[in-house]
Amino acid sequence: MRSIKTVDSRQYRFAFLAGSNAELPADFDLSALKRGFRYALFLPKEEAGWAGRTPSPPRILFLYEDALEIYAHPASGEQPVTIPFAELQFIERGHILLQGWLRFHAACCERKLSYNTRNSQAVRRFLRVLYSAFFNPSLQAGSVKGSLGPPLNLKFQNACAEEWLPGEVVQAQLFRPSKRKFRTFGPLRREEWRPADFVAVTDRRVVWITDRYRDRFEPYGIITCFAPLRSVLGLFCEPVQDGIRLSIKLIGGLTWSIPAPIEMETEIRAFAEAALLR
Repeated sequence: MRSIKTVDSRQYRFAFLAGSNAELPADFDLSALKRGFRYALFLPKEEAGWAGRTPSPPRILFLYEDALEIYAHPASGEQPVTIPFAELQFIERGHILLQGWLRFHAACCERKLSYNTRNSQAVRRFLRVLYSAFFNPSLQAGSVKGSLGPPLNLKFQNACAEEWLPGEVVQAQLFRPSKRKFRTFGPLRREEWRPADFVAVTDRRVVWITDRYRDRFEPYGIITCFAPLRSVLGLFCEPVQDGIRLSIKLIGGLTWSIPAPIEMETEIRAFAEAALLR
């Protein structure tokens, strides 16, 4: 049944999925919406939150066979945006405690959408459908070529468990666990943690999972970035002043930079070689 006209979706607190216009809030202006969307995700307004951050308006994400459309509540004044899959370079999903976000980086634009992690179930269901449309499997899927680094810890086991798509084949993967270290300042000793990184190349995409947030270890968060193989120009092992770096170069001049200690140079070079894109 169509929502009544007096509805104010800015008061909604939970995300939900919709399969037709009749299931969407009536106070959104959808007059320009294209026909035939596969799935829609409503994200409620985000509160001001930390450090007086400006709250985001309610938004609806529409998934089509070849594009993603994002509509904001009319009161925000934000114009709808269409992101064709052909221009979508990578997707980022992250969460730290109750703070969650999605970021879509495309040649035409970039959009970051925030949500409360109590809505994670609806977000995950929407993303599974999006992934199946966006990440096309390779016509020549290979077998696993190599798994480098130590076994995954529990945090990254859980992150990977919900990541792989049905039938997806991991060709190569590399894990660098977090590591505790101490810094001494006179009589004081301070504990610090080096963030962990997991990188994998599959038959359809490159995946980078990390607990690095603003270049610092985040014990209660995880960030996952994934790019289709067509967006990846190459993987390179590059020396830096204090160690080694795995650089994943994407189209449009984008680069994911993953630092590592010099003692991991052999493993990183082996991973870059094993993960050569075909």
